[in-house]
Amino acid sequence: MTDGIAVKKKSSIHWGILVGVAIGMLNSMIIQTMMSTSMSTISKEFNSKVSYSWIYGGYVLASAMTMPLFGHICDKFGSKKNFIIGYIIFTAGTLVGWSAPNMAMLILSRVIMGLGSGISVPAIYGIIGEYFEKKSYKIVFATLALITIVGKGLGSIWGSYFISTSSWRNGFLSLLPLEIVAIILIAVFVAKTSEIKNDSVLNVRHALILSAAICCLMFGFDRMTERPLFAILLPIGVLLLIWIFVSESKKENGVIPYEMKNNKKLQKMMIQMFFMGACINVAIAYFPTVLQTSLGMSVKMSSICLVIYVVGSGIGSILGATMKGKGSKSIFGGWGSVVLGCFLSFICQYTAGAVIYVGLVLIGVGLGILGTVLLSNVVEQAEDNKSTVSSLTHLTRNIGASLGVMVFGGVLGSTLSPLSIGLFICAAAGFVLNIRKGKA
Repeated sequence: MTDGIAVKKKSSIHWGILVGVAIGMLNSMIIQTMMSTSMSTISKEFNSKVSYSWIYGGYVLASAMTMPLFGHICDKFGSKKNFIIGYIIFTAGTLVGWSAPNMAMLILSRVIMGLGSGISVPAIYGIIGEYFEKKSYKIVFATLALITIVGKGLGSIWGSYFISTSSWRNGFLSLLPLEIVAIILIAVFVAKTSEIKNDSVLNVRHALILSAAICCLMFGFDRMTERPLFAILLPIGVLLLIWIFVSESKKENGVIPYEMKNNKKLQKMMIQMFFMGACINVAIAYFPTVLQTSLGMSVKMSSICLVIYVVGSGIGSILGATMKGKGSKSIFGGWGSVVLGCFLSFICQYTAGAVIYVGLVLIGVGLGILGTVLLSNVVEQAEDNKSTVSSLTHLTRNIGASLGVMVFGGVLGSTLSPLSIGLFICAAAGFVLNIRKGKA
């Protein structure tokens, strides 16, 4: 295998590249939460009853559709062009959103952004693997995790500001300079790929079938509670996945990279990412409502509790970056913190109400640690296919998030006890997987 980079300097922290990648992620997060905040105003302007789930779902599905193929393309031909092309497409989606005359065009703009994200996200992982030393992975992913948290917070402020001062459309327009800066930074600081990087065969058909399987699963999970007919997508997605895994098992390195087939430790980390995705999305989606119904909190207090959880996540991300020693110990600590936090959330109904605040902080800290350490370890375990392995891990987390929201919302009800128990089970499963780790 050859690295294929003409002028590539690995360093502990390559700040120009990190800032470019961070700005790209920041824009994505700002737009996501800005749309959520602005949705009621947008619906009134367009006289539309389309829910936010279509705006969000269009983005997620378009991203899932493109990510497996372009992860493989990044590993084979390099990441620079993919990031730039993907982000230009994302910027085009921003312009479409700014000029959208109706809700259909606004949804289309999010689909275009999703396509751009699906191309650029694998490139981000590839660039990190190419330009940063392994010892700096935790710092890099902690920085990106903090950017994600800040972006979500800024998005709400961003949306509220432009709605109150001018128009939600200007929120899109105001982000264009940042998007251009991100493209310029990557174009300047990332060296040109000079040759094919690995000898795997690019099987477009298999990559598209894998994308279709993932889209069937995610869309089925998301829509079956509203329309049970969509549940038929789940067995279709499973069958497609089985077909892909059987077909890929005959190849040494294909759409499913050899690291994922042979590395037991990596496989168990990916399963843990699935549970982590479920925990993160469930906590954000259901804790505010559950605290109102179970503890009688006001909307304002439940929102403050969500902020406490988010702050805990930020602290956990920083802690994850500073933890030394083997990754398994840090992962063990992250899951342990979530388990303890879930236990305190459960007993707060029978003890002092203030216990819930400690529980939320511990859950946030634990998931913050896991978000930094698990992802940095996944990239480290991937030898030649960092973009493909990381993007498939990214999708695994998203599938866990979709399934978690569906199961917790439709099965476990809307009270604190079943929510805490469900999160406890997910965290305990991750805890056990980390104890029984396989050898690389």
